[in-house]
Amino acid sequence: TRAVEMYEEKAKETKFHKAREAADLAEQVMTDIHKRYIVERGRDLGFVKAKTAPGPQSQDDGGTLNFALMMGLCCSDGFKVYTVYPDGVADRGDKYASLGSGSAFAEYLLARLYRDDLSMDDAVRVVVYVIEEVKKVDLHCGGLTQVAVLTKGKVERLSDSALQVIIGELGKADAAVKVLWQLFSKGEKAMKEFIEAAGKASKEGLPKAPASVMPSSDV
Repeated sequence: TRAVEMYEEKAKETKFHKAREAADLAEQVMTDIHKRYIVERGRDLGFVKAKTAPGPQSQDDGGTLNFALMMGLCCSDGFKVYTVYPDGVADRGDKYASLGSGSAFAEYLLARLYRDDLSMDDAVRVVVYVIEEVKKVDLHCGGLTQVAVLTKGKVERLSDSALQVIIGELGKADAAVKVLWQLFSKGEKAMKEFIEAAGKASKEGLPKAPASVMPSSDV
């Protein structure tokens, strides 16, 4: 929160011409916070010894910051996303980015689900799905999922009720996908029977596969 406050204060006094300039400011904010709350405070409290010889100050003197920032920027040439790591380096993401505990799994899912033609609604569903899946496998991730949508001139936060509807719909879709994958594992013959059954079934809802190709409940 303090980092965001400092960035907003400095941004009011700065006119940006490029997205990289905004990211550079974020780097400066992280450096200032590290200096003020880690290096100088640690020295005042006796945790860090003062340097007796001239030389460059290490970012690791007295410890490192235990948080990172993610920036979404709306520019004249499109949207940009930057991750500002605890060491103060701002790295530009390629179309999407994740950070924190569980980010490796999130990156894996995003790589599989991202498309250039995603609508905003579809993108929100991808984000919610990824977060919910990460929470299932990472003990350090939890709590209510929160989503903010950045557009030109405004930031919209989705309500908890809207997110719960999306989570419920995604849960049903995920269950249907699991059934299909179990059918795939039974081979080409089972898939042909399923397709034939789908052609005869009602167009409403997921077609019911014949009993001979339905996966067992203990898979």
